[in-house]
Amino acid sequence: MFRSAAAAVVLVGFGVVKAQSISSQCQSALLTIAGSPDAQCLNPTGLIPLLTTSSNTSLVTPFTSWLQGACAQDACTNASLSAIVTNVTNGCGNDLASLGFSNDSVPDVIAGIQEAYPTVRSIACLKDTTNNTLCATTLLDELQQVTGSLSLSNITSLSQIVMGSSLGLPSYITCSDCVKEAYNILKQQVPDVASSTEVSNAFQSQCGASFVDGTSPSQIAEGTGTAAPSSDTSASGALSFSHAMVGTTVASLSVVFGALVVLV
Repeated sequence: MFRSAAAAVVLVGFGVVKAQSISSQCQSALLTIAGSPDAQCLNPTGLIPLLTTSSNTSLVTPFTSWLQGACAQDACTNASLSAIVTNVTNGCGNDLASLGFSNDSVPDVIAGIQEAYPTVRSIACLKDTTNNTLCATTLLDELQQVTGSLSLSNITSLSQIVMGSSLGLPSYITCSDCVKEAYNILKQQVPDVASSTEVSNAFQSQCGASFVDGTSPSQIAEGTGTAAPSSDTSASGALSFSHAMVGTTVASLSVVFGALVVLV
């Protein structure tokens, strides 16, 4: 399964944002990290509009702008990801400790992020070549029609869809070519869940047998940086996810494009 420490990073990240109070030491550290060569693969300057958006304003536009910049960069290496996590935990140690984060978890956090990053990036940077639009933008726009504006003030509506016991998403979202290619990538790189009978049957039930036939939609491609990733960027092994809440994986795939922001 995903390393528990990686899940802790998610919770810590949201806790820091919600607290809206970061120590001067941590602010200084984050500015230094944002300007470092290691962090450029994550387009840190593009996060500024995202983090300063009004709580009642949709996050889709600033998120799309940041993601376009991040996908245009070459992939982060494992060394870069390790340096980023290490520098954040060192520079913001007191802030993170107040949220229950322990330095003993750092090695597991680094390993978990290095393990997940290649798959998440591949999915997050998918684009529709017919209109040169990121799949994430299209899907988040469509999700807003279901959940309402994806702003900080009501972002819980999205998490309720993902974590809920029922699918809760219309087939035009779940069965889109973008989600199909995301499923193909997960099936190759995360076979424990993507290839499971439960998930396959769920997709076939709503989308038809052709959805899980392994063929890639011709117009969906990875819109990523030009340089070939070095061997250092590849996952150390196939991801192994817990099968808990496997029934919600169909819904989760539709919003997995937003996950990359959690890894920053």
